Amino acid sequence: MEIGEEGPAGGVIFYVADGQGGRPFGFTMTDDNSTAYYLAWTSNETSSGWGDGGGPPHTLVENITTFEDESDLKATIIGNGRKDTQIIVAHMESEGITNTAAQRCAGAIHGTYNDWFLPSLGELKELYKANDLLNVVSMPDFYWSSSQADDVDAWQQSFFSDMEPNANGKHGASSVRAIRAF
Repeated sequence: MEIGEEGPAGGVIFYVADGQGGRPFGFTMTDDNSTAYYLAWTSNETSSGWGDGGGPPHTLVENITTFEDESDLKATIIGNGRKDTQIIVAHMESEGITNTAAQRCAGAIHGTYNDWFLPSLGELKELYKANDLLNVVSMPDFYWSSSQADDVDAWQQSFFSDMEPNANGKHGASSVRAIRAF
């Protein structure tokens, strides 16, 4: 399978860990320690907030990918999005919060597959790199990742040209792109 081909769930492959061109051979999915080789994306789920409603108290979701500076090595990790999504969904449900970016991705069904998730910032960066080739987005926007900066902000990737990721308030609405690993 190659970048740009359709994956088994109907998504488009945007990342291949095939050991070619300096890429690793496979990557570990941190939720179950399985090895995956491909990441695929689907159409937008919708626009939504990342998490809480914005007012204090703010919520730091424990045990997900968290870093304060985009230059942190955690910002490049491939394989954390699925684990982070599962933890975020459980946390939001325990707080009575609904319709968040992670919940929308986790609830997505494309083809017959329901294992879609909100990408980590590292995974979202790879999707951004593939944008010119795959036309992932027709209208540039900011997209949520499953990575958080702190109790108030989560990381987004801009799909405007040459813009770096930024941390933004978890209550604000941004676009959501579900991905899956296989």
